Amino acid sequence: MEILASILGIMLAVAAIAAVISALFFWIGGKIVGIKKATFGRAILAAIASAVATWMISWLMSFIPGAGTVLGFILGAIIVIFIIKAAFEIDTYGKAFLVWIFYLIAQGIAFFIAILTFGGALLELFKQ
Repeated sequence: MEILASILGIMLAVAAIAAVISALFFWIGGKIVGIKKATFGRAILAAIASAVATWMISWLMSFIPGAGTVLGFILGAIIVIFIIKAAFEIDTYGKAFLVWIFYLIAQGIAFFIAILTFGGALLELFKQ
């Protein structure tokens, strides 16, 4: 039971780190694109909403054999662009798409950090 609690704690910490990294890239992307309402608070909101939407879509699409992964990515991207547009009150989908590109970069970095963090923590857990 202690190991499960440790793993859950590590997963929550990694999710929090991923949300902050995503928010940082949302905010930077919004500033570079020239969005007037690109604040860090809105970026946090967009990052959390995007993560939850992406996780839910990925889970739902995982039940479709073969094409589920590709459909999940496409549907997830569309929904995240809508979330970005709403969170930053952007008037065009082009600007939202550009901010979404920064989101992809952030997800790649967060994934790399998660592998290092979670993998290292699991090694430490199982050494005991």
